Amino acid sequence: MKKKLVTSHWVSVHGFVARPNGEMDWIPPDPDMSAYELDLVRSADGLLLGSGTYADFAGFWPAVAADPSAPEEQRLYASELNRLKKVVASRSMTQALWDDTVFLSDITANAVHAVMETLGRIVVYGSVGVVETLARRKLVDEFHLLSHPVALGGGTPLFRAALDLRFVRSRTFASGVTLNVYRPAP
Repeated sequence: MKKKLVTSHWVSVHGFVARPNGEMDWIPPDPDMSAYELDLVRSADGLLLGSGTYADFAGFWPAVAADPSAPEEQRLYASELNRLKKVVASRSMTQALWDDTVFLSDITANAVHAVMETLGRIVVYGSVGVVETLARRKLVDEFHLLSHPVALGGGTPLFRAALDLRFVRSRTFASGVTLNVYRPAP
C-alpha cells in the first residue's frame, strides 16, 4: 500500500479558492477535469477534510450516487467518495454525517502518519485551514492545483504563508484549466 497525502484545489490565477463571500461560481464544467477528479479519488483510500468541507460534502455527495437524474460522471465520483474512509480534522465535531467517518482532534505528525499507515493514500479537498497546518508541519506529499483562467480580485487564499514548492508536472484541460502538481521543496 503506497502511503501518500495529496491535496487538490481549484484556484484562481491569484491563488484564491473562493470569492470574498465563499462563492465558487467561477468554476466552469469540464469533462476532462471531472475525469481527473474521478481518477484521483479512485486512486485514494481515504479523504481528510476539515469540518466545513466535510459538512458540505456529506450534505451533497452521499445521495448523488443513487440519483438517476444526476450526470453519470457525478454518480461515479459520488460512488467513489462514498467508498472512501472519511477522516475529519476537528476539535469540536464528533457527530458523523456520512458513512465510514472517523475524527482526528489534532493534526500532529504522529496522528496523520497513523491515519496514513492505516489507510494508505489520502486526498484532501478544500479545508484551507487543515491544508495550512499540514503544509506547515510538512505532511503533504503533493499539492494538485487546478488553476482556472479567472482573476477573482480577492477572496479566500489557499496559502496565507510562504511555502517553497518544487514543480512536478502540468496538464492543461480543454477549458483552459491547468493542473499543476507540486511537491514541498526539500
